[in-house]
Amino acid sequence: MLSLRLPLLMVLATIAVLPPVSRAQDTWGRLHFGMSPDEAKSTFNLPVHQASGSEIIKDYPLTLVANDTVVVQKLNVTPSFSFDENGKLQLITLRAQRDDQEVDVQAIRRLCEALSAKYGQPVTQTTPCSSETPEGLCKAVWRDADQQITFAFWGKRDHTLPLLIVAYQPLPTDI
Repeated sequence: MLSLRLPLLMVLATIAVLPPVSRAQDTWGRLHFGMSPDEAKSTFNLPVHQASGSEIIKDYPLTLVANDTVVVQKLNVTPSFSFDENGKLQLITLRAQRDDQEVDVQAIRRLCEALSAKYGQPVTQTTPCSSETPEGLCKAVWRDADQQITFAFWGKRDHTLPLLIVAYQPLPTDI
């Protein structure tokens, strides 16, 4: 009996001193925060290129941008994937093309309602992002157990919406 207890105690002691394993945080497009660029490319499964010029996202040493748009809530968006200095996925950004005629009030409403249906009411919101006449910056933030979702657009008086962004980031685990 003692001969079985000693190996069992050694295994338990080893497990107790191992660092906790954090599970991958599920996010947009079947991706997980912490993925490597190769894992993200394989999961996304559409051609990407390394960001250049205005595509570069400050504070991230590597950003990959989809070569083509994808449809989210009947809206054409360009996904980009940003990696930290350790090569781990830390930011997913969906950006509507400035010249996309589908970026209108109805598209904004559908997207905002879809985010609220999935994540509940926003934890913060500047103005009602689904209003009939958006003007200026609208920003809403949702949180779930593992991530923060930020939705932002800039509306003009003529009801054009030159910029729409949805960003997914992991919540910090060290605070």
